[in-house]
Amino acid sequence: MPAKQAIRAVYMKQLSLTSLYSGSTGNCLLIECASTKILVDCGVTMKKAVAGLSSLGISPNEVSALLVTHEHSDHIHGVGYLAKYFGVPVYSTPKTGLSVSLASQTLFEPGKAFEIGDIQIAPFSTSHDAKDPVGFTFTDGVHSIGLIADTGAVTKEAYEALCGVDAAYVEANHDIAMLNSGPYPYHLKKRILSPGGHLSNDDAAYFIAELIRNGLTRAMLGHLSLENNTPMAAFDTVEAYAAEQGMKRRIDYILGVAPHYEPSSPLSPA
Repeated sequence: MPAKQAIRAVYMKQLSLTSLYSGSTGNCLLIECASTKILVDCGVTMKKAVAGLSSLGISPNEVSALLVTHEHSDHIHGVGYLAKYFGVPVYSTPKTGLSVSLASQTLFEPGKAFEIGDIQIAPFSTSHDAKDPVGFTFTDGVHSIGLIADTGAVTKEAYEALCGVDAAYVEANHDIAMLNSGPYPYHLKKRILSPGGHLSNDDAAYFIAELIRNGLTRAMLGHLSLENNTPMAAFDTVEAYAAEQGMKRRIDYILGVAPHYEPSSPLSPA
């Protein structure tokens, strides 16, 4: 059995999150619990999504649903294809208004929880330059995982939703100094740094420390920019700030970083 499948076999009955792809080149996450498998976004080609699932020993026919956070291409590129060729039901907010052909679509609203299989899902509003961007919390009734990415600020709704989760996938898009000194044009830098843009490493560090105070034990940093960040910069920023707050990695919390082009190790509260 391949290594990734062997690791996953340990977690497959527990609530867990695996990042298949992460970053501005395309995002696709897998939430699992018992027999329920849910994708969050598919911003890569259908071929890449299927390859990511296959590397974990999963057929796309096993996917119960695909949740959409917002309509930007790095989150919906392959959504229509998975819906068309594999009949995966798609869930989104009414305002997101996907302009793709869908075999089945279910609408949800921020602030109203719903269930898919063994998992209860609670969507909440985020702060991004999209029509109706959302994050999610997931629970199996015992443990919980939060997901927040593509947001320029931690909204009140996001704070209230994620405080108390056992584990979380948190955006750490850019290092502010790297972004300011980098090649991006001014208008793009301004957009990224705005409340409708993306969380920085510093933002992620402050928020994760707050989550640790409220019971978080495991975190994964995601949606890192290829041009304006590095996994080491993101990891070190979060760890350094946590240490300033008296929190010790591996004792108070476990921290990982989602790779850009391959599946991560599972993030599981248990």
